[in-house]
Amino acid sequence: MSKEADHSPPEKARKLLHWYCNPELVEEIEGDLLETFYENIENKGIQRANLQYYFDVVRFIQPFTLEKKKKQYTPNQIAMVKNYIIVAYRSLMKKMGFSMINIFGLSVGITCCLLIMMYVQYET
Repeated sequence: MSKEADHSPPEKARKLLHWYCNPELVEEIEGDLLETFYENIENKGIQRANLQYYFDVVRFIQPFTLEKKKKQYTPNQIAMVKNYIIVAYRSLMKKMGFSMINIFGLSVGITCCLLIMMYVQYET
């Protein structure tokens, strides 16, 4: 009888991995962890292998392994954005001269800022 059949990794660590890990990655990560777990049983013993398995599961808590929660926008939020766009458009049309002065000034300011940054970068 092989050692793999006798021992299995700690259940709490497996549950933690399945809880935080992206479902697309969990099978691959769990396979790698199981492989190192069984190697550690042969080399270091069951106690050290269990401890190393916990450590490896915690070590895999990285931004790329975390499950991404898709943000759902409610119809109320979409209506608010639509309302903001309509109000901005009406304001631009109502005060056309004032709006053009502001937009022109903003574009000149951004252009000057970019030119100054390019000049400083060139000089350094």
